[in-house]
Amino acid sequence: MVYQIILPELMHYLWLALISTVISIPAALFLMERWLRNYVYRIDIPVWIFILCAGVLIIFSWFAVFYHTWRLARINPVEFIRDN
Repeated sequence: MVYQIILPELMHYLWLALISTVISIPAALFLMERWLRNYVYRIDIPVWIFILCAGVLIIFSWFAVFYHTWRLARINPVEFIRDN
């Protein structure tokens, strides 16, 4: 019962995180290349760093969404209404 509430929320935030990652990685690569172009010592930016950061972002966001959704899904509505 609780997972029927949690799973759709996790999938919703997963899509949001994936869309933001798809938008932000090319933008970050473009901006970093332009910024680093001004330095004498040249370095390459490995793409795996951005992918790793995106993965960590998705994992942390899943933990946060899971925790709050799980906590809200387990609240008894009668007790919530009585307390408020």
